[in-house]
Amino acid sequence: MPDHGQPEGTWVNEEKELEAGNGQTDPLAIATRQQETDELEEVDPKDQELVKSAKWSAVDGLDEVKKLHRREKFVIIDWQGVEDKAHDQALKQIRENYSQDDPPEDQELERLLSVYARAYKARLKQGLKTIPNNIDYFNSPQEVRLRELAIQDRRNFPTKDHDYIRDMAVVRVLQESHISLHLATDHFSIIHDLATKYQHYYSDSREAVVWPGQGFF
Repeated sequence: MPDHGQPEGTWVNEEKELEAGNGQTDPLAIATRQQETDELEEVDPKDQELVKSAKWSAVDGLDEVKKLHRREKFVIIDWQGVEDKAHDQALKQIRENYSQDDPPEDQELERLLSVYARAYKARLKQGLKTIPNNIDYFNSPQEVRLRELAIQDRRNFPTKDHDYIRDMAVVRVLQESHISLHLATDHFSIIHDLATKYQHYYSDSREAVVWPGQGFF
């Protein structure tokens, strides 16, 4: 059986998008599935203040997204950016909590960072489900790069031919994933999913605001 796993030298989110009830891909499903796991774990009493801080930070983040949405902006949530934002905010909060003490040992610090990040992302994902449209998601750095390439290709090679766009999508995915042709069939599911993303980016001419960061492209 071929190995449909991740090729060496690439980063692809391990979770697959789920189908919504109308047969269309639910772009938030890939994010919310992990939330169910996050919520199964009870919060240790000594972590309650840290978790509360994480949830309030997520509420602040949601407010930023909702403000963009009210201004009728097309927003793309960059999950790698969310991870980085949660990490930075967690470190700041932990530093404040330990301001009168030495920093926690490395293992405890990693645990606290994880507690904060899980609470932050769970609350953020819960809130994003209340925003009905004009929201998309980057689940990996590869998707960020593919959107940049799709916009560039749409400008340089404009076409409405579905087959031509699909051909460009597959070529771009192979280039960006560093998958050699003789190994391509072993990674068909990855190529298929990313090529579909490229096609979506190529066909969508809306200017997007990326959050966190709020850069336009």
